[in-house]
Amino acid sequence: MAKAKPKTNIVALRRRLDHLDRDRGYRWKDQDPVLELMNRVITDSGWSLLNIQDKSGVAASTMRKWQLGEVRRPQNFTVESVLTALGYTRKIFGPDGRIYDANK
Repeated sequence: MAKAKPKTNIVALRRRLDHLDRDRGYRWKDQDPVLELMNRVITDSGWSLLNIQDKSGVAASTMRKWQLGEVRRPQNFTVESVLTALGYTRKIFGPDGRIYDANK
């Protein structure tokens, strides 16, 4: 004889899912804001994606996906590589106003 399935308690299910409403930090709905900066930097450089690929080692198809909006969160390494190839450096400003250079 087959065992009867226990009835599902809706209240218990609801209680187990309550934690999903908690805020877990900022979530980007479209793209990471750094991609807007990267697209502007690439466009302003006037270089072709193949030229940037040769200088940075990041595939032109990756940068193309950034521009087309197919990537939501780029890897920091690829962002840094492209920025360095284009002559940019990223700096972090501390709460005391000091500038922390990422390359030092």
